[in-house]
Amino acid sequence: MRKNILLVNTGTPTAPTPSAVRTYLRQFLSDPRILTIPAPLRTLLLELIILPRRSAASARKYAAIWTERGSPLAWHTEDLALALAERLEHENPGAYKVHTAMRYGLPPLLATLKALPPSDSLLVVPLFLQSAAATSGSILAAVHEQLRGRWHLPALSVPAPLGTYSAVQACLAETIVPLLSRQTGEHLLFSFHGLPEQHLRRSSTETEDSLCGHPPDCCAREEGLRSPCYRFQCLALARELASRLELAPDRWSAAFQSRFGRGRWIGPSTEERVKELATGGLRRLVVACPSFVTDCLETEHELGLELRAAFLGAGGREFVLAPCLNSQPSWVQALGEIVMRCSGVPRP
Repeated sequence: MRKNILLVNTGTPTAPTPSAVRTYLRQFLSDPRILTIPAPLRTLLLELIILPRRSAASARKYAAIWTERGSPLAWHTEDLALALAERLEHENPGAYKVHTAMRYGLPPLLATLKALPPSDSLLVVPLFLQSAAATSGSILAAVHEQLRGRWHLPALSVPAPLGTYSAVQACLAETIVPLLSRQTGEHLLFSFHGLPEQHLRRSSTETEDSLCGHPPDCCAREEGLRSPCYRFQCLALARELASRLELAPDRWSAAFQSRFGRGRWIGPSTEERVKELATGGLRRLVVACPSFVTDCLETEHELGLELRAAFLGAGGREFVLAPCLNSQPSWVQALGEIVMRCSGVPRP
């Protein structure tokens, strides 16, 4: 009996139109792990303010990055699944069946889970380099909710956050190395997806981990990459990558993007950091996004278009954006090793 491997990404609208984006945003922002406010208030906020204001604007952004194959996040995820399936079949013929799903949008996670072929085990792989309640946590909560109604429960396993694996860190460094000129006046910025500080405080209460409100050097401690604190995971990975790339402390920094709403978000802000670098005389900026496995709206538009314009407009000369891992061969190989290790299938 084949082992089911389920790759799960965030999701994307089905088309770059206001109606399709509205449908996607409604599902995405209705998740209580995304907007952590009471359900009645969340519904009012969505229907009266967020969806009317953001649907058309977001649709224009999606249209700017849409390709003949559709949404980059969708087809990069498909390409990764196909390449992984081929890799696993080569290593252990007939042992695995790879599936894909989206937490929001198509293919829907719950429907995919219901349609999985019979198997005694299920490996769920959230396609994120760090763990957070709003990303991998939301996926796993939905998986547990769906499986709870089954009479026969498969053995469920989940890998550690993908950014904690040395082989994945090597792949990330590999995407950046060719972009570095090693010349004076160059800086590497690691831009991670942001989270509201409230998310971290809530996680801290449940895990007794240190975070916002604790000493300023909390996230600088050297205790490995497996802390449940999202900000710590990000900064620890940034330090690891800077070490692999042999960068001096003044040649790199880390920041957080994709802020939304009026609440306080973890910082520093990517946009503010980039403007600070440009106005300080920096000429060449290389940006890497070690939160995202696949290129998407946040990388191609928010960074590739909006942040580029901000840097050049503030006096910068050259802006270079590193691609995400997508389906590059070394990443597929690393993910295959993780899957084989976590699924417990011996090599033939």
